[in-house]
Amino acid sequence: MKIKASLMFWGILFATTLSSQGSEAYADKVIYDLPIVTSTQSWGVMGENCAAHELGKEPLKLQIGDKVYDKGIGTHAKSVITLDLLGKYETFNAEIGVQQYGNSWENHSSIIFKVIVDGENKFESGIMTMQSPAQKICIAVAGAVEMSLVVEDAGDGINSDLANWADAYLVESDE
Repeated sequence: MKIKASLMFWGILFATTLSSQGSEAYADKVIYDLPIVTSTQSWGVMGENCAAHELGKEPLKLQIGDKVYDKGIGTHAKSVITLDLLGKYETFNAEIGVQQYGNSWENHSSIIFKVIVDGENKFESGIMTMQSPAQKICIAVAGAVEMSLVVEDAGDGINSDLANWADAYLVESDE
């Protein structure tokens, strides 16, 4: 048990160190063009560098709170986006949160983000609403073959459940 706890500590320390450095520290290894192989969602069209939107409608820019993002994925609960990692990457990084739109006091969005790596749940956000601040995540994926980005409704249906994986990128491994 001590070994497992120690490994978890070092994994978290490594992830925190990379996250605090920002993508500038290893810019030559940052991949924003994510290797998506499949995506499904309960409503609308997945947004690439924009919010999820209705087919044929103009998408909104990715936005969490007051911050607007140029890059990332916009989706809608319930969704699963599967990426083919092939053991080529060290970390997956993003700022996650609910898409800003309309009046926040009228919006009933409530979602849960999950990251599943090779079948193992590596991250779960807890319930997020439009009032929740963005969460920065840095997930260790070294040696992993596949990763799924999952968004679930929080048990109250999918109405208004627009979810953003903003500034999402992978960091290539040295090998």
